[in-house]
Amino acid sequence: MKTSCLYIFLLALGSSCTKEKLLRYEGGNNIYMYIQGLGPFVSDTSQIDFSRKVSQDSTLALAFNVVGQVAAVNRTFKLVVSDSSTAVADRDFILPPADSCYIPANETHTYLPLKILRSAALYEQSFRLILKLQPNENFATSVPVYTPPQQEPRSGIVLRITIADILQQPDIWNNNVHVLGIYTRKKITLMVKQLSLDLNRFYSSPYSAAQLKNFSLEFQSYLDQQKAAGNIIREEDGTVMVMGPDVQ
Repeated sequence: MKTSCLYIFLLALGSSCTKEKLLRYEGGNNIYMYIQGLGPFVSDTSQIDFSRKVSQDSTLALAFNVVGQVAAVNRTFKLVVSDSSTAVADRDFILPPADSCYIPANETHTYLPLKILRSAALYEQSFRLILKLQPNENFATSVPVYTPPQQEPRSGIVLRITIADILQQPDIWNNNVHVLGIYTRKKITLMVKQLSLDLNRFYSSPYSAAQLKNFSLEFQSYLDQQKAAGNIIREEDGTVMVMGPDVQ
């Protein structure tokens, strides 16, 4: 079979395009994919962390590009979920429908939304989603790796996405455990809600030690009031929720 020399074009959103490195391959049309980031940045990996978000879902833009000829008809491609994925379809994500997986007529690219769901099963868990392109009657998958301009090499046929909802203990908590007490997600979530605090400030631009002490005193007072009213607030393991020893 005759060997052809083609340029891969990395297509950004809209009609703009950037010349890619010269690749040699044997065969007809090929397809490759990536996750569209900001500006020219593209990736073959993504991490969706819901722990500090109020949203119940998120969306990734998946881009699919053709190396080869334009066709006058829609050309379907095959996108599948790897068996090594731990995320569950329709619980943790919604894959683009099979009938939407095609390169439109007279085009060499398309974009499809991948919806990531914040399922109850995700709470304090992390799942992985691995998507793969497989060859079909329209496209080969002979571009396993490509290198976008001024970026590191990327996989062209495999996307790896981590979906998590694990709220890690803030660094400032360790230094203020004498007022905040034992860290739990339930405690920090309830304290933030009850005192109208900014959860993100526990992780960046943190509250001062004096502020944390005042918050702890106020929240312990709330816990005591609830207990006196017969509503003992407990941690998820059943123990009574309390703040640190310095605010008792």
